[in-house]
Amino acid sequence: MALILYVMLGALIIAAETIRKPMHRFDGIFFANFFYFVCYSFVPLTIIFVPDWLYDLYTGSSFSFDSGRVDLALICIFGYCLLWLGWVAGERKSNIRPLVTKPLKRQVQIMLVIGLVVGMAGFFAYAAAFGGILETLLYGSAFRYNIVDIQTFELGKTEVFKHFIYALSLVTLYYLAALINRDRLKNIDKTIFLVSLVLLVLYMLSASSRGAFAGLIVAVLVLLSYQKTNTSRLFSNLFNLKTFLVAIIGIFFTLYGKQFFGAMPRLVEGNFEGFIFDFLQLNQKRLADDTNILRDLIFKDFNHPISSLAAVIDCSGGLLLFRDYWLLPLHIIPINLFGLTLDLPPTVSAINTLNLHDLLIASSPPGVLAMLIYNAGLPGLLIMFFYGFIGRRVQDRLLISPQSAVRNFFLFLFSWFYGSFLTNADVKVYIFSVFPLFLLLLWFAFKKSLARLSSKA
Repeated sequence: MALILYVMLGALIIAAETIRKPMHRFDGIFFANFFYFVCYSFVPLTIIFVPDWLYDLYTGSSFSFDSGRVDLALICIFGYCLLWLGWVAGERKSNIRPLVTKPLKRQVQIMLVIGLVVGMAGFFAYAAAFGGILETLLYGSAFRYNIVDIQTFELGKTEVFKHFIYALSLVTLYYLAALINRDRLKNIDKTIFLVSLVLLVLYMLSASSRGAFAGLIVAVLVLLSYQKTNTSRLFSNLFNLKTFLVAIIGIFFTLYGKQFFGAMPRLVEGNFEGFIFDFLQLNQKRLADDTNILRDLIFKDFNHPISSLAAVIDCSGGLLLFRDYWLLPLHIIPINLFGLTLDLPPTVSAINTLNLHDLLIASSPPGVLAMLIYNAGLPGLLIMFFYGFIGRRVQDRLLISPQSAVRNFFLFLFSWFYGSFLTNADVKVYIFSVFPLFLLLLWFAFKKSLARLSSKA
């Protein structure tokens, strides 16, 4: 029965995506449909047919998942129906104002300079903990693949600087949107773009992040689709020779990125033969471990939403009442920089990790359905309707905004985070992902409030 329900859910999502007529295909509900399909239809079906994959990841856990669990399938279908109904109900065709007006170039440039300064400060402060930029390239991969113990360096107080480095990705993303929008860049813009891109690539190399590189490629393709063009022109833009070569590079990087990052310290040292040796050795190890692309690249990254849903149903505990949200200001204050500690209750990710792995650390964030149940029980699922409703209102205001790099920049950020929140529903992760932008928006909101108060006075 569960098998039939998951197939029905997948068919429902595909039908909903097929029949709608979007202004831009890769919008918020597209990514919501994509991630919901993968996490709550494709992955459960995979577990039913290949149960050993899940057992290998959560050996000894107290939750269970088998082909007879109809309760999980019903929750997944109920959650999606609420999301879609909220999205449809949120449509508003009249009396709607643009969310992004065409900004002054001077204002945009000031924000970009601030973003670059914040990102550079974060990057160099983070690199200083390793002893320099070269050391970040040497030891970043070593940490990721357990070649060097992270306790070798004192990184606790400087870990917060990683959140400021995200400013570099925001600056780079804006300039990619500007280039795709065919905006003319001044010399200072070209300099800011080049510096932010180089530092961002250095950070991604030091963090050994294949996902970040893949995300950059996805961002370019999505931003291309936001341009006003006919279908044939869009098709040629997305599938021309350059895009094809980027896609091929992306595929090879996905398949061999782990080997490259693992061997990269040798390359940084100038030992090319050692790099080749380590690369081949890691590649041979992956082959010896019976590497499975479907399992290793999709299932491992997207199994936790349905696993978390099973865990929150099976493992009893009190309701969290969305404390991660109202305690968020305390979570984002960098008190470690001042040598202070603050005892806060475990986050939803920490409790979820305890249920999945018997470890009280925040390493396995739940999907959105499990997050709502952790916080408010089964009635919390009703919030999926409001998630769809508010998302539609925000997107419609973005879509009617004047075409510009700024509008496309915010449309992509909204669409991506709106969809990916369904898979990783830890609010701290998203605040930290756009931490510099979050601070800037708070600052401008504060200035706007002051201006309104002064005008009334």
